[in-house]
This record gives sequence, C-alpha cells and structure tokens, in this order.
Amino acid sequence: MRPHVVASLLDSASDSRCRPLPPVSRPPKSEFGWLESRRGNPNSLFGGVADATMADAGHETGAVKVVFYGDSIVDGWKAISSPERRWSTLVSEQLGWDELNVSRGGMGFVRWRSASRGEDGRRLHSADELGLLADVLDSDADACVVALGGNDQMLLREDRLSGEDRWRPLIAHAIERDLRMIVERFGAENTVVLDLYTWWAEGEESPGWRAARELLVGGGAVHGLDLVPGLRTPLVARPELLGADGIHPNDDGHAALAASVLPHLAHALGRDFSPEE
Repeated sequence: MRPHVVASLLDSASDSRCRPLPPVSRPPKSEFGWLESRRGNPNSLFGGVADATMADAGHETGAVKVVFYGDSIVDGWKAISSPERRWSTLVSEQLGWDELNVSRGGMGFVRWRSASRGEDGRRLHSADELGLLADVLDSDADACVVALGGNDQMLLREDRLSGEDRWRPLIAHAIERDLRMIVERFGAENTVVLDLYTWWAEGEESPGWRAARELLVGGGAVHGLDLVPGLRTPLVARPELLGADGIHPNDDGHAALAASVLPHLAHALGRDFSPEE
C-alpha cells in the first residue's frame, strides 16, 4: 500500500464529525509523587533501542490532546524516515488531535521498564517502577491510547524455556496496575488499549506473543476494556511494509497501520466516523 493510497483513506475523515471528548479531571501532581513532565526532541527516537521519545505537538486551543503510550511500534524506531511518518502522528493529524508520544523501543509492561541499566547498558526489567507511565499520568492529555505489551513475550519465552513461572505473574500485575492508573486518570471512556502488533498470520504467532496477548486481554477485562483492533493484521504477509529487520514497519507500513487504526480509534473515543470507499 503506497502512501498516497493510504492518504486517500485517511482523507475521508471529517473534522466536523470529531466531537470533543468529555472533560476529564487531572489528579494533583503530588498524588503520584515523583512525576515529571519532560519535553524532548522527537528526533531522539533514532538514538537507540532504550531511548525514549516524548514528542509533544502542543496543546492547541480547543483541540483534544491524546497521549500514545507504547513501544517501538509507537515511536517508529529505526524504520521510518521521520517522526511525522508515525501512524500515531498520521491519525492525530487526520482527526485534529494534538499528539503526545510517550514511547520507548523494546519496552514492555515489565521488560526494560527500569530507569537503571545493567552491565550490558540495557535497561533492567521492572514490575514496580512506573517509568514512562509517570509522564503519561502527569500529562495534560485528554485521552490515552496504549499500544504496549509485545516485548514482554521475550520474558514469557524465558518462563517457557526454563519451566518456571517467574515473569508471568509480574507482567500480569504490571498490566493491571498500569491500566488501573490510566483509567483512574483519564476515565475508561477515554482509554483505548490496542491489540498487540504483529506481522505473523493468525495462528502462526509465537507462544510468547500469544501468552502476552492473553495477559493483556485479562488485564483489560478487569477494567472493562476490550482490545481495540487495528495493529494486528495490516502488515501480515506484506514484507514490503517492513524495515530492514523484517519486524518494524517502514514509512509505508506506518501509513497502512494508520489507515487500519484510524476508524477504530475514532469509534472507541466517541467519534462518529466511518471511512468512505
């Protein structure tokens, strides 16, 4: 799918159909203690796997601000030509949202969550530290889109190979806690949890991916949140939409994800939108 084809799909969105989200109350900063709002250079996403990007488009007068919380599929790690090519940015532009992108390549609900690093320079796993979630909760966003959890499959694979049940309960705990705090901050009606990204065909996913998705489904159900489709299928059997590593979507891949996700996000956040053929 070429960018101009995807653009024609996105162009069907009408600004007049985008109703403002219901107002939400922000908790006092002290409620979450050490929360800190940071503004970074969006180009920093090209710095490395463990680097975070916080691209803030600015809260325009009267515009809805949506924070996208996730991993490399949200920050566009390595495979895109510029941050403006991210699916989250394309969707936000089309729906008239201000985007706050809070993401880190390689991160999961537990994997590489810590602020501390090991001897190899990589971030440590943590089920206790809030990490980037603190920035999400402390932001001035009106709604939150969660696209996280795929990287935890690496830890669940360790469990499977070792025969131990070390990481699964920690990941389940972190998912439930994160979603609880997000719902408390934004409200369930302004919280979207996207289905896990994959380039595998249905039924061919790895055991770790399936286990990670099962935990995400369960954690969402606790808070009445069903997984919202859009990221799971657009790139299946489409290698031309992936970067050189065969995993991360390139510019065309992000455009395809945007076209797939847009109507689902518009519907989930209360907008009357349906793409024209």
